[in-house]
Amino acid sequence: MEIPHSIADRMARRTADRESLLSPRATRNADYLRRSGHKPEEPVIRPPFSRDADRIVHSKAYSRYIDKTQRADSQ
Repeated sequence: MEIPHSIADRMARRTADRESLLSPRATRNADYLRRSGHKPEEPVIRPPFSRDADRIVHSKAYSRYIDKTQRADSQ
């Protein structure tokens, strides 16, 4: 997938602006590594964190908790 140069520049500036707000100890999107130890794909549209969060939220294990609530009874 080829992204036009002007859009890629805007995305890079926006990412740099967001990362400038992070703590010095925060993990940057550019520094991510998968369990296999290599970067499988370029983060074209969504950063790796967003992709991972979507995989968790839409996983079968997580969906078991959809209609469940936690209660703290004071008994």
